[in-house]
This record gives sequence, structure tokens and C-alpha cells, in this order.
Amino acid sequence: MPASFSYVPRRVTPRDFIPPCIALAACLSLACADEKDPLDSATHPTVTTTNPSDGSNASNASNATDDSDGTAASEATDTGVDETTVPTTGEPTTGTTAIETTAAETTSTTEPAPTDGPGVLPGEDGMQAFCRRYKECGGTYYDDQQECLDATYGYWGDCPSRKAALDDFGACMSELECGAWNPDAYNPNDTPCAQQWAGVEMSAPC
Repeated sequence: MPASFSYVPRRVTPRDFIPPCIALAACLSLACADEKDPLDSATHPTVTTTNPSDGSNASNASNATDDSDGTAASEATDTGVDETTVPTTGEPTTGTTAIETTAAETTSTTEPAPTDGPGVLPGEDGMQAFCRRYKECGGTYYDDQQECLDATYGYWGDCPSRKAALDDFGACMSELECGAWNPDAYNPNDTPCAQQWAGVEMSAPC
């Protein structure tokens, strides 16, 4: 008679109902996972004008012709233009040109682009801003911004769907002041960026 075997079902735990990635994200704040979700540890120019014609310079009928020498009327006619204000050919005009004025204004108002602080800076995407702020706000898990980025895309992937969602989340988190979160121990769902974090979790995988 063949020996009989009894089947003992494996005990089901609450962990069996939690998708691995969410379980991992939930326990990261307790430093219990070997592979850590990088994002869950719990962007007048001066114009030279001529003087208007002065009525006193208008054509004078008495000067139109000279009876004594027969000078042509064209020499005696006053054109009404004050020739003292017209520069001689080849002489530089005085005053500030439009180009000089614009250059002066640009020089006086242009400031260097910021390299730190809240928000997405020029030339950054959302995740670059997040990883920069992670270090600025005292995060110690990553040595620098690039290590943070490498770990993030290594975990989540960098295909268009995931990258767009990660950039949205990163841009939102980068706006937070350092006192509003602890980079080494925070829960994304407990931040003002919880909606963007949900977008990361629901984004199409790579």
C-alpha cells in the first residue's frame, strides 16, 4: 500500500497581498530593504534731432535777391534748418545710440543664473532638481546628485512613461524648503507631492 502524503498549506501573511515594489517602498523609512527605492526612504535710445524750423529763420523776402550784385535767390533763401545741429560728413554723432543703451541696460540687469535653491533651475529636469535638493537638504544616502539619478533610473527605469512621471514628482519635491522634509526619512505619500508620487506608481513600466 503506497504511503500517503498530507498537504500542509503555507501560511498566508499580509505581505502576500502587497505588491513587492510597494512593500519595498513602505519599509524603506525603516531601512529594512536591501534594494531601496531611491525616492522613498520611509523648475531710450537718444536720437539726435534737428531743431524745428524757427519762424525767425523763415524765408525773408528782403533777402531773396540782392539788387546791388544780382546774387541768385537760392543763395539768399533760408531753408529753415539750423545747420549747426547737423554733423559734418564723417564726424561721429553725439549722444547715446540705441545699441549702446541696450547694452548698458543688459549689463546692469543681467545676473548669474542660480545654482542652488528650491525649484527646477535652468537646464534641469525634475529629477535632476530633486537629486540636487536631496543633497542640499542634508541627504546622506547618496554621495552626489549623479549617484541619486543613477539609482533612481536603475530602479524605476528611464523610458518615457516613467521619466515623465518621475520628473513631475521630482519637480514638485524640489520646491519644498529643506525644513519641510527629511531626505533620509520621508514618505512621499505624506508630502505635498503625494499626487505626483501616485503618478509614478501608476506609470507604465519600462
